[in-house]
Amino acid sequence: MGKRRNQHPQQLQDNIFAGNPFLDDLLAWRHSPEGEQFAGFSDALCDVMENVQLDARKRQFIWPDGERLDLDQSVARIHQHYPDFRRDWIEEYLIDWMEMDYAPEHYSTAQLDELDTLTARWTADLLRHRNTATPQKGRTELVTLEHAEEARFN
Repeated sequence: MGKRRNQHPQQLQDNIFAGNPFLDDLLAWRHSPEGEQFAGFSDALCDVMENVQLDARKRQFIWPDGERLDLDQSVARIHQHYPDFRRDWIEEYLIDWMEMDYAPEHYSTAQLDELDTLTARWTADLLRHRNTATPQKGRTELVTLEHAEEARFN
């Protein structure tokens, strides 16, 4: 039996990430031209969504000018202002935003729980519709880990 070496906690953390093919691929993509384009896109959309609200019951985004739009209309609105942004990236960003980023500070815990339930149903319906729709030629989909897991178990 060999001696067990005591490693510094930072060395253990470094070992966890060293040689991980998923992380290696992610980092390689992140530093690719497409990955850098996506980072700029994400930063811009973060600013766009700063004052947007969500009506999860009616499945609408409420824009700062008061306009209420569904997901497809919101994608079109953003694409009109940012024609260089890919529509599939915009759609995926909006879905991720409503699932993970939208949480009004003034909501109670019960309201946040209801929001989570409503957005989860909305997202599940979107994914179900997306999976039954005819694939568009040349369309690339970004899939979050949550979406991939949900699709795997449905």
